Amino acid sequence: MTLHDLWRQDGAIEDSPKTASEIVEKHWNQGVSKALLSLSGFNTGEMYAYTVYVCYHKPKDTADIVRRLIANAPGSIKHIRLRLYSPEEKGPFDEIRPRRSVSDLKGDLESFDREVIGVVLDRLDPYVKAKLSEGRKLGVGYDVKMKLVVTDGETRTIVATSGASTPDMDKRILSFASRFGNVEGYELTQAREMEIASVEEHDDSVYVFVVINPARK
Repeated sequence: MTLHDLWRQDGAIEDSPKTASEIVEKHWNQGVSKALLSLSGFNTGEMYAYTVYVCYHKPKDTADIVRRLIANAPGSIKHIRLRLYSPEEKGPFDEIRPRRSVSDLKGDLESFDREVIGVVLDRLDPYVKAKLSEGRKLGVGYDVKMKLVVTDGETRTIVATSGASTPDMDKRILSFASRFGNVEGYELTQAREMEIASVEEHDDSVYVFVVINPARK
């Protein structure tokens, strides 16, 4: 696999389709079987980070895919990249399948929320639990990570997101993913481990921020 940066906030993003076409013309030879274009950004209005991956097999499609990615990307775009793969190589999303139906997303997010709150209640210090018993409300914040499988004709797209959990998160993320085609299904990152990062006390509430699957050095 070879990686090429097309744009990194240091140039004219409108030149990206042309740059991508030039790279493909130079490097897509008999040793290349497919390409993966990715665009990463942050939706500043709805507070989630995202990366959109499009796998394709026809060099001539490159510029159009880049234009489509840019046109449908909300908020602030961070970078656009192109990866070229040899026939024996697998891309990072080749094995992803829509394990869950879109109709299950809201219920899965609610179940995940209950799981996180349960862990928080179990781990809070007795002092904080006493505050809750006295009537303070509990607020729990954490990021949810998921990957959505989207198809549009022969084009297969993976939309990976990470953002703050909210009651309408399912609608927000599905609305974004559907810009790229029909959302077939999704994978929700399971919580292997949770860590309470901070606890803030307010007059009428206690706010707890939880890190899901924290990175270890």
